[in-house]
Amino acid sequence: MKLTTYIIVFIVSILVFGCEVDRETNLIVSTEDYTIQVLDNAVNDFIVTELRGTSNQGAVNFEILSQTPSEIFTISDPNYGVLIVNNDTLLEDTVTPQVVLEVLVSKENITKTSTVTINILDSGCQDVSPDILQFFDVTNYNAVLGVFSPTNLGDDYLSTMDISCGRLNVQGENLLCAFCAENPDSIDIQFFPSADGITGEVKLFPEAFRYNNFIEVVGSSGTYDTATKIITIDVDLVDDFGPFTNRLILTAL
Repeated sequence: MKLTTYIIVFIVSILVFGCEVDRETNLIVSTEDYTIQVLDNAVNDFIVTELRGTSNQGAVNFEILSQTPSEIFTISDPNYGVLIVNNDTLLEDTVTPQVVLEVLVSKENITKTSTVTINILDSGCQDVSPDILQFFDVTNYNAVLGVFSPTNLGDDYLSTMDISCGRLNVQGENLLCAFCAENPDSIDIQFFPSADGITGEVKLFPEAFRYNNFIEVVGSSGTYDTATKIITIDVDLVDDFGPFTNRLILTAL
């Protein structure tokens, strides 16, 4: 009789435990640690990023558990994890080159945490080579976009060289993605001259940023040549469908 009782208790325990495991594993919450960048002159309410977190059963909630240094950033919409600048004075005045957030991602009773590191970039200026100014400080560019299906965007892309900062500001639509809504209306290109003074490397400034609710620039690399007056830059982007790369070719006119 005792043996039968033990067997029944054992079976019931297994069934109960199994239901608890099933109940937890039916709802899955995911997130990840990652690093992003923001300029130190970003203003209040500037959208820094959408915090990363998902579940297999719909939307999740986001909460900042800790922030070091504190009070610089906040979440404007906990359902979408929209992270914005909360205090631009603290952002600009902080002596710490990065802010570390511990973020709670939750759905019902299931939670996950992630560490988000925000590198604060100096928005200050650097010197620029006279050769770069001579060949790229012009009124407009012909722009070609696309890796697999290059598309001529035309020659109506105005530009202005910020001489004190050494960055080329190119203004125009669809400069990063021909089919994406809410493209940035301008991009800044940073020059890194080589020893020959003719060629060099280029990157977007800042190199990583989110510019709408669906597209994020996660990296860039390229070259320039003052002899051909061509700037070629590969931009690495991520949208809801995953990562992809676009190539932007600018020819000074």
